[in-house]
Amino acid sequence: MKRTEGYIQGMSMRLKISLISSCLISVVMLLSFLILLAIIRQKQIEDIASHSINLSKQVVSSPAVRSYLEEQLNAPSRESIEQYLHSLLEGNPYVDELTLIDHFGKIPFRIEQQQVKQNKKTPLRAYLSIQDVISSQKPSLNEESWEYFVPLSLNQNTFWGAMRLRWRPEATWMYFDLLKKGILCVCGGCFIITFIFTYLFLLRSYTSEYSRMVKTLSLISGSDYSQRIDIHSFSRHVSEIGVFLNRLLAEIQTEKKKVAGLDESLRDIEKSYANYRKLLEMKTKELNTCRKEMRQGILILFDLLWCGVVVIDDTYRIHYINEKAERLLRFARFEEDVIVDETLKNCLAPLVRYDTVERIEDLCVWSQTDQQRSVSCRIRATSIPADDHLRLFYLLLNEESGFPRQRDSMYFSERLVIDILARGRSDKETFDSLHSSQQVVGFAIENRFRECLRRIEDFRNLECSQFGQIVPIRLAAWLQKRFEADDLFSENLNIVTMMQEVDITMYVPELCLRELIDSAIFLITYLSGNGNNGAMKTLAVRASVDSRGKPVVTFTIPHISRKDTHNLQDVFGERGRLICESGEEKQLSLDELEHDICVSLYLCIKKIMKIKTDCIYSENKQLATLRFTIEKHIFPTPSSEMPSQAETVQEVRDLVRDYLKRA
Repeated sequence: MKRTEGYIQGMSMRLKISLISSCLISVVMLLSFLILLAIIRQKQIEDIASHSINLSKQVVSSPAVRSYLEEQLNAPSRESIEQYLHSLLEGNPYVDELTLIDHFGKIPFRIEQQQVKQNKKTPLRAYLSIQDVISSQKPSLNEESWEYFVPLSLNQNTFWGAMRLRWRPEATWMYFDLLKKGILCVCGGCFIITFIFTYLFLLRSYTSEYSRMVKTLSLISGSDYSQRIDIHSFSRHVSEIGVFLNRLLAEIQTEKKKVAGLDESLRDIEKSYANYRKLLEMKTKELNTCRKEMRQGILILFDLLWCGVVVIDDTYRIHYINEKAERLLRFARFEEDVIVDETLKNCLAPLVRYDTVERIEDLCVWSQTDQQRSVSCRIRATSIPADDHLRLFYLLLNEESGFPRQRDSMYFSERLVIDILARGRSDKETFDSLHSSQQVVGFAIENRFRECLRRIEDFRNLECSQFGQIVPIRLAAWLQKRFEADDLFSENLNIVTMMQEVDITMYVPELCLRELIDSAIFLITYLSGNGNNGAMKTLAVRASVDSRGKPVVTFTIPHISRKDTHNLQDVFGERGRLICESGEEKQLSLDELEHDICVSLYLCIKKIMKIKTDCIYSENKQLATLRFTIEKHIFPTPSSEMPSQAETVQEVRDLVRDYLKRA
């Protein structure tokens, strides 16, 4: 069964269509012939019945036969009756035998034709029971033996018996058997002829259409997917196939365009990747160079600091130490550049050995009982961002001289190194932290760091009373020239200088006046909260003279709240505290450190120039006015005969200035 199903599935469509059409035509013809055969057979039976009834009427209508059968006295002889019956059958092409049977089943006469062919085989006959005929009293035909029984009535109301007629085979079953064979032969031939013609027709029609479609597809398969199949030149079913093929070709063309676009994008990505790799290698080299330069710059900066500096690793091996640190650690124990002093190792263990803290600030004391001397050293330590896996730490050492410690230039230089230069993190995180702390000014981080160094340097000069040259300064003109030439606050602020008709000439150090104005502007911008939200876009600066003839610098601050005004009053009125004095020892951001430097620098200049500060706030206009009255606006200048102060006093080496010049 499975093998037959496989053969059927493997047959072509043309062969299947030919078989189905041929079978349908043959079945229709066979049904037609069978119906015709049934009609002919029914007609033949009707002819036999009519012929038999006519023959029975001829027998009954004869007076001699009727008188003999009724057994009358004057009835003819048996031989004459037989002759009469022979004459009826003589020359009859259908009836072969005639038999008369009475109602008791007796057979008085049985007549057969003498011209029966001897070589003809008589079929086996199944005789119909006479009792059935007599009981039914109707004509009946036995189709198996082709014997026809006709009831005989000599009188109208008297049933005598029946007459049996045996028909010849030529007139019965042989004729119909030949007709059946002819029908089968005709149907078989018709099936074969129909199958051959249908198959050839389908083969020719489909082959021509398929050949044209294959030719078109062969042209399209040469990677030219823009061509299409002309579906109007094919039949309906083949044109439907062409429609789907055209859709496939359109999709293939679209996908090919997408693939081409993807290939082009991939080439662009590969090209960009190659360029990115080259750029990354260049940036990596630059970063490594910058790291090396940074480490060298840190070492140079350590040489210029006023405190003791020691660089160690996680095994307490010393990588760098300056002279002041050697002097402060003269009582500590060292072995081949390795710290073995227990006091110092216990102090640094949480940072160096256990890595549980980010920075350490502690006090260590080394005493010598034999010499009756001791050294108290305040140690501040944190990690250094390095370019390799080596963990490095640096220590800032200052000799302890009591509490509270003065917030001078040395203190701020240490905080700049501890809090800003290295935070125990990677270089990128440090840069991001510096970049996120850019709230007040809008220039680069490097410039801000240099600005902090410059302010510390000026703070150091003011502490050492190195004011510089004293020159005559016209305040209003100097302010206008100052803010036109300097772009320190140009990105965040629009500083407007207002000229007065009366201008005063001052004889003050330009260093003090410059740091006073710059520190005041930084603190105003920082404390007013506008460095974060950018509300203040304009700051007005005006130079004037009061009733006593003292120069006055006035700052007009728009869009400021009362709370920010109170903060300004606290800072400029010496009632505020530094951020580093908040009670919590924490790392300062660049803004916070610069705030503390500017506050300390302002307080130092305020003492030198004897500045009086007033702050007025207008609630309706949300406007604050900050006035700086310079009481000491004339400094004594040396006479022309006497040498200047810079020539008489021996120049003291300033390490920060040397570092800035070297950078």
